[in-house]
Amino acid sequence: MTAKRARQIGMIVLAVLLLISTTVLAAPYGSRSLYSGTFGGDVVELQHRLSDLGYSPGGVDGMFGDNTRQAVIRFQRDYGLVPDGLASKWTFRAVDRAFTWKNGHFYTVRAGDSLWAIAKSQGSTIESIAALNQLQDTMLYPGQVLRVPGAGPDVGPVPNPPPTPKPTPDPGTIPDPIPDPPPNPDPTPPSDPGGQTSGGDPGQTPARTVLGYYAEDWAGDSLSLDSLKNASHQVDLVVNFQLLMDSKGQIITRDYPELMAEAKAEGVKVQGLVHNLVGPGFDSNIAAAVLSSPAVRSQAVSNLLSTAKAKGLAGINVDLENIPPSLRSSYTAFVRELSGALKPAGLSLTLSVPAKTFDDKVSPWSGAFDYKALGTYADKIVPMAYDEHSLGYQPGPVASIGWVDKVAAFAVSQVPKEKILLGIPTYAYDWIKGTTDGRGLSTPQAMSLAMQYGVKVLWDSDAQVPYFAYVNLGQAHVVYFENAQSLAPKLDIVRKYGLGGIGIWRLGLEDPGIWPVIAQKLR
Repeated sequence: MTAKRARQIGMIVLAVLLLISTTVLAAPYGSRSLYSGTFGGDVVELQHRLSDLGYSPGGVDGMFGDNTRQAVIRFQRDYGLVPDGLASKWTFRAVDRAFTWKNGHFYTVRAGDSLWAIAKSQGSTIESIAALNQLQDTMLYPGQVLRVPGAGPDVGPVPNPPPTPKPTPDPGTIPDPIPDPPPNPDPTPPSDPGGQTSGGDPGQTPARTVLGYYAEDWAGDSLSLDSLKNASHQVDLVVNFQLLMDSKGQIITRDYPELMAEAKAEGVKVQGLVHNLVGPGFDSNIAAAVLSSPAVRSQAVSNLLSTAKAKGLAGINVDLENIPPSLRSSYTAFVRELSGALKPAGLSLTLSVPAKTFDDKVSPWSGAFDYKALGTYADKIVPMAYDEHSLGYQPGPVASIGWVDKVAAFAVSQVPKEKILLGIPTYAYDWIKGTTDGRGLSTPQAMSLAMQYGVKVLWDSDAQVPYFAYVNLGQAHVVYFENAQSLAPKLDIVRKYGLGGIGIWRLGLEDPGIWPVIAQKLR
C-alpha cells in the first residue's frame, strides 16, 4: 500500500470517527439508554440532574463511569425502580419528574381557573402540567395545589376559553381518577363561644403546631434531613427516632449531629422519641418490664431527664407501643411521673398514641391508652391516624377520611383540642392482591411506580385517597398512598375540630406538594 493510499484510508477512518463522535455528543437527552461506557451531551444532562437532586455522580464530565452508575442506582432505589444502573426510559421519566418537582413552583387553583388558563399564565402547557401532576382530565377545584414546571410567578386567574364538557364514561369503565370538587374545600374554623376562633382574634386562624417525625433508616439516609431543609419554615417541632428503652429503663441513644445543626440554624425545637422498637416490631416485654415496676419506671424517668439535658433536647416524645391493656394505669402513671420530672426543668412532653374511635379498654393494641387521663399530663398528644390498613392486613387506604374524622372526634371528646396534633401519613403501601403481603413506599416512590408501569392513578372518592393497580411478573398489585390532594381534606378536619396542629409521619417520605397545602390550610 502506497503512503498516499494509507493517508486516504486514515482520513476516511478519522472522518467516520468524528461523525460517530459528533452524533453521540449530539444525542438528545433521553433519546437512548445510557450505561457504563457511554458518553456524550445526554450523559452531561443526566449528571447535571442527578447532581441537582442530591445524587452525586462524581462530577459532570459526560462519561458514564462507575460514579454515575452508582448515582443512578441510588436514585432508582429511592424511587422504586429496579436498581440496575441502566438509565432507560423509566429512569429518565422518574429523574425528569423529580427534577421538575424540585425546580418548578406551586400554583393554587382559584375559582374560575382552568387548566388552559393556568398553563397560559405560567408560561407552560396543559400537557406538561397534566403529566407532572398525573391529571387524567382537565377538571380542577378551588384550593387544589398544582406543581408547574419552571419558576414562573403565582399570578391570578386569566380569562378562560369556553369550557370543554367533561366526557361521560361508558358503563364499566374505571372510576374517574380526579375527585369531584369538595362541597366546602376551605371551611371556616369553628368559632369558640363569644365569636372568636380558637386561640386567636375574631376571624383569625389560630396558630397551629406542625410536628415532623425524623428518622434515618440506614447509613447515609438523608431523606428526613433534606425534607427539613426544604420545609423548615413550615415545621415547628422535630421528633427524632433517637432513644431506645430497654427492660431495665436504660436509654440507648444515637446522635443526629446534622439534624441538630439544621434545627439550631432554623430555630426549630427538637424532641427525642423514646421507643421499644426492636427488630421488626415493638417489644411488648420491654413495655411490660418497665411499666409494671415502680422502681424501673423511676429509673427510666431519671434516665430520660438526664438524656434530654445532655443531648440538648427540648423535651421527650413517648412512643411506647404494643403495651398490654392490663398495664393501662401503669402507663398513665409513667406519663404522670415523666411529666413531673420534665416540666420543672423547662422540658416538654408529647405522646404518640394509637388512633382510637372509642375507648376500647381491652384492645391489645390501644387498650392501654387512657386518652382522658393522659391529656391532663402531656403537653401535646398525637393520635396516629394512619395504618387503618397496613401490611399484614387486607389492602385498603392508609387513612380514609371517614375513619380519620372519627379518630379526631373521639380525641376531642377526651383531650383539650389545643393539645391534639392529628397524626398524618405521608407514605404508601404496595400489596400483592389476594394476600396481606407487600412493602412500604414513600409517596415519590409510589408515583414513580405508577409512571414506570404506565398505569392510571385513580381516586377513591369515599376514602378521598389516591390508588392504582399494576401487574409485575404475573402478580397483581394494588397501591394506596397519600399525597397533597389527600392531605387537604384531613387538614380540613383539623380546622373543623379546632385541633392544635398535626404530626407528620414522616419527614422525607412525603409528596413535596404537601407544604403549600399546609401553609394554606393551617397558617
